[in-house]
Amino acid sequence: GFATIAQDTAKRLGMDDSTFADPAGLDTAGSFRGGPLMSAYDLAIAARNVLATPSVAEWGARHIYDFTDPAGTGHHFVNHNRMLPGGDYPYPGANGLKTGFTNRAQHTLVASATRNGRTLIAVVLGAVTSGWSEASALLDAGFATPATGDGPRLPEPSVSPYGTRSERRTGFSALAGVAVTTTTLPASDVPTSFDLSAPPSSARSTV
Repeated sequence: GFATIAQDTAKRLGMDDSTFADPAGLDTAGSFRGGPLMSAYDLAIAARNVLATPSVAEWGARHIYDFTDPAGTGHHFVNHNRMLPGGDYPYPGANGLKTGFTNRAQHTLVASATRNGRTLIAVVLGAVTSGWSEASALLDAGFATPATGDGPRLPEPSVSPYGTRSERRTGFSALAGVAVTTTTLPASDVPTSFDLSAPPSSARSTV
C-alpha cells in the first residue's frame, strides 16, 4: 500500500510528473515497479513542503549532529550536503536540503538557501559530479533575478506541521472521550523539540 499512499500524497501536494513505488527510493532491477520517477519541478514542490515543516527542515539544515543514545553510545553524524555552513563547498545562506545518488539517476541534489528573507530552491538531476557547482550557479542566478517574475509558480505548501497535527489529534481524542496515551522514553540528550523561530546555529548566515 505504500505506493498508493505516496502517489495520493504527491497528488495532494500538486505534483504532476512523479511515480512512486519502492519505499526505499531505490531504482535497481530488484526495486518494486522499477522504483520512483520524479521531475525537477516535483522535487521542488516536495522541497517547498519540507521547508514549510520546521521540525523536518531543522534536520536538513544541520551540518553536524552529535548525540548520545539511551544506551549511552555516542554518535556523530555529518550531513552529506557540503553546501551547508561548515561543509567543503559552503554556500552563503544555505539551509538544506537533500543529496542523492543511484547508478540510474546519477548525482541528484535539491539545494535551498535564504538571503534577506527570500528562500530559493535549486534542483540538479543527472549530474556527473555531486552537483555543488551547478546548484550554486542556479541559486546565484535566482538571487540575481528580481522576485517579481511571471514564470511558472510552485503550488502553495499543503503539509501541516507535525505539532499542529498532534494538537488536532489530542483535540479529536478529547471530543471522542478517548484517552491519549503517552510513552516515557529513557533519558537521552536527543532533543524532543526545537526553537523554530530561527535555524540552528550551524545554518545561520550573515548574508
